[in-house]
Amino acid sequence: ILGRTRNGKSRLPGATDDNPLGGGLRIGKLKDAGPDADGQCHRCLTLWLFALNRVAMASGDNAYNDLAISLVRAIHQHFFLNRTMQPHLVSKMAVDMSRPLVASQRSLDPVAGYMMCRLLQATAQKGPILAVEVSDYKRVMNLNALFVSNDTLDIGMGLWISHWYEGVKPWAEHLSQMCLQNLDSIFNEEHYTERSLKYRLPFHDFGAIMGVKCYRHDEYLQARVDLILSMWEPHLDEMTEDLMPITLVMYAAALIATAFRKNGLGSEIPYEDPGRA
Repeated sequence: ILGRTRNGKSRLPGATDDNPLGGGLRIGKLKDAGPDADGQCHRCLTLWLFALNRVAMASGDNAYNDLAISLVRAIHQHFFLNRTMQPHLVSKMAVDMSRPLVASQRSLDPVAGYMMCRLLQATAQKGPILAVEVSDYKRVMNLNALFVSNDTLDIGMGLWISHWYEGVKPWAEHLSQMCLQNLDSIFNEEHYTERSLKYRLPFHDFGAIMGVKCYRHDEYLQARVDLILSMWEPHLDEMTEDLMPITLVMYAAALIATAFRKNGLGSEIPYEDPGRA
């Protein structure tokens, strides 16, 4: 459905029966215009890439990883502006990827894209088949300082990304330390436990739990995990209909983060040459 036009009558431009993801994947939002309109979101697409890679790992069928690679190749050039000079990564494109809908760059999008391309490439075991894409992401990473907001979903995603390269890439260590500092700030300075639940999104908090579980297990972090779960679990059945699916998916990921962990579904190395890139 998400690989087809909003009316469902045809595949997205660029997609074919042989290459069903050649036109990307829509977010699937209900509106076709306005600030919350449907489109193609870089963060969402990154997670689709990861999902396809995980299915390949779990099933042993690399056809799913090949689908993810075809998706990368379909979307990459559309999300990058000024690729030949000073590349800029936009966060949201129109459904047909003809124009940016949100031209700003999310802080973690470059490292997420970099990590995913390296992971897909390593799983494929066919050499540097995504070298151009990896290079573009790395150039953007070099042009922009790493930044993580105090949003719990950003913190969780940052910890999740960094754990793939822990002890290998200096930027990953820097990223994880920023995330841990922000998490500590939320609890100790911003009085996390005193905030009203009605002004927060549970799936953001569950994302933080998933990231923590992937990154490290210690008593301090486990106490934060237990606290977040204890605050939200009594209220899960109170979610609005539109938030219920993503809330339950992220709740499941928070409880059992195995598939999100490096080596969680088998031995894997998300890079080929630790001394470079």
